[in-house]
Amino acid sequence: MATILEQCKVQTSPDTVTEAYFLDTIVPRLKQSLSLTLKHFLPLAGNIVHPIDSGRPMSRYALPPASISNDSVIFPVLSLQVTLFPEHGMCFGFTNHHAIGDASTIVRFVKAWASVTKFDGEAKLIDDKSLPFYERTGVEDSEGLDSLYWELLKKSRPVESPPLTFPLNKVRATFIITRDDIQKLKNIVLAKRPNMAHLTTFTVVCAHLWVCLVKSRAEEVGEDEPEYFGFAADCRARLSPSLPSNYFGNCLAFVKAESTHGGLKGNDGFLIAAILIGEAIRLVFDSWMELRIGHWNLGN
Repeated sequence: MATILEQCKVQTSPDTVTEAYFLDTIVPRLKQSLSLTLKHFLPLAGNIVHPIDSGRPMSRYALPPASISNDSVIFPVLSLQVTLFPEHGMCFGFTNHHAIGDASTIVRFVKAWASVTKFDGEAKLIDDKSLPFYERTGVEDSEGLDSLYWELLKKSRPVESPPLTFPLNKVRATFIITRDDIQKLKNIVLAKRPNMAHLTTFTVVCAHLWVCLVKSRAEEVGEDEPEYFGFAADCRARLSPSLPSNYFGNCLAFVKAESTHGGLKGNDGFLIAAILIGEAIRLVFDSWMELRIGHWNLGN
């Protein structure tokens, strides 16, 4: 076993970088546009302060380095990285703490940054009404779910997430499903469920993926073993009254479809999966709380 003697961060010396245009022109422009964008997305320029013993997390608009004290842990909200590939282009990488906003929020921020960079200012961002919406009075929590979920989270998760580990025995592949393929999948469902309420491209693609994952499992699994398919749904447009699409924060519901291993591996596996996922999505329109879908009997 190797012994680690030292860990450190080493950056390239400026005099070894040959792409002067990248350092002298592109990077300053990105920094300037990022600064202009962040003044409209202030929570992303701060930290999350998580008290260890009492109290609830808060968003603090400051930029000190991440630190741990006797009574709190301070997490950076957003981290950005620009990697230059000489004569090929650049790669933008970003990671964020999901407590401050969901994917819709972060993607809108990235698009806003791109707009400010492209048009050398924030005027178009303002003219297009692309600024984030921070008003919270439109979100009602009459059941006190906010406090309930926070108490559950404190009991179920550590303050600091464990370090990420990446499997080394995995491969990644891209599979292309054409428009004709999608229509064929829809036709399979429509042949037996012509009045299915929520039959979309997302529904049939997820159903196809779910069944493929179940059938490709190498280990032996019992016929009655439960199988789940879960995903997040944006609830901004599904609340009553609805929230604007530029609402800043988290507005998600977890949708879960449930079946059995034997059911999904059978001849009607794809049909069962499509019905369950479609029904789960439909129910989101009625409630944005966590959903649970029971086993579906095709004879019903």
